[in-house]
Amino acid sequence: MKDFAIAFAFTFAIALGHAVLLGLPLFLVFRSKGWINVMSCVVSGFAVGALPAGVLTWPMQHPIVNGVITAAGWVNYVKPLIYFGSFGALGGFAFWVALISAGTVGKAAAVVVRVIRELTKSFDMSHPTDQIDNSRTKQLQMEHDGKMSSDQSQSDVDDRV
Repeated sequence: MKDFAIAFAFTFAIALGHAVLLGLPLFLVFRSKGWINVMSCVVSGFAVGALPAGVLTWPMQHPIVNGVITAAGWVNYVKPLIYFGSFGALGGFAFWVALISAGTVGKAAAVVVRVIRELTKSFDMSHPTDQIDNSRTKQLQMEHDGKMSSDQSQSDVDDRV
């Protein structure tokens, strides 16, 4: 039982360090940008879980041939990163569930909806704001719209048909 308590305390300290030193700053940045959603929490959790392990294990000895790490070396390096990253992704998902249950996501979701509405208004293609040289397609556009320019007469249109 004593060994379990020591392992639990050690694991808790590492998880708390990851959450406070890496996860909290990411959350604050994402919240200020309005990027809080389940995908951002899971992907950020994966990064928070994998990044420290990747940094700490990089200088370890990997099989090197002619100064280059072999494929087996890369596999031995990446497998634990996926393992730790998966635990981080699970933690990110748990964080997302905690945010939803606490009701703090509603404000962030409202900001995201407002930003999306503003973006769709600015990209409304029914009234394009850019000036495109459409001299080659002007005739086709007029035929399609059923309009004629002021310098074109009805006889010009009849001659083409």
